[in-house]
Parts: sequence; C-alpha cells; structure tokens
Amino acid sequence: MSKHNSTGNFEMGIVRLKVDGSFDSTFSGDGIAYLSMGAQGAIGGLMPKVKVAPNGKIIVANSGQLPASAGQVILVCRLYCNGWLYPSFNGTGSRYIDMTGTNQYPDAATDFDFDAN
Repeated sequence: MSKHNSTGNFEMGIVRLKVDGSFDSTFSGDGIAYLSMGAQGAIGGLMPKVKVAPNGKIIVANSGQLPASAGQVILVCRLYCNGWLYPSFNGTGSRYIDMTGTNQYPDAATDFDFDAN
C-alpha cells in the first residue's frame, strides 16, 4: 500500500518479479501496477487478496472507498496478465461493492473464487 502524493488517497501496488528478483517490465511497463483505492484516506490493516485466473488475468480484492461515501466498501479489480486494468470488467476494470448496504461500516473481502468466465 502507498499513498498517492497529490491526492493523499491510498493505492495498492501489485508487483511482478522475474525469477532473479528483478522487476518484470512486461507487467505495467515497470513491473508495478498501482490501483487506486478511491477516496480512502486510511487503511485498517487489511491485506489485499490476489488470485490469478487460469487465463492469466489477475483479480485483486481489498477495501476501498467511493468518493461520495464515508464508509469502506470492497474494491475488486481485474487486470490483464500485463498489469493493465481490464476495461470489460464493469467498464473500468474495477468495481466497488457495498456488502452491508449502509456505506458506513468497513466491508472486507476474505476470499473469493472464479466462475467459468
């Protein structure tokens, strides 16, 4: 996790390394993909969940915050195997999900699985 210098909001950094430990530049251009966590200005100790689908696409889930919301929701992102957001997923590559329906309480993704798609 890191804070964006200009917005002050948190971002997730997803890294792909080569066998020798160096950054894989075929992943997001420099080996690191940064995913915005929305308007979230604090982290409650939640670790992102990352899985790689059989087709190579990457799914990441963690807490996030919608710009007009005061509460944490679940943020799910889908990336191509090259580290870029997959725009066919919700039109942007990411989606915020309010599991409690209140936008007031922290939602957390503890695990997830893939369907046939």
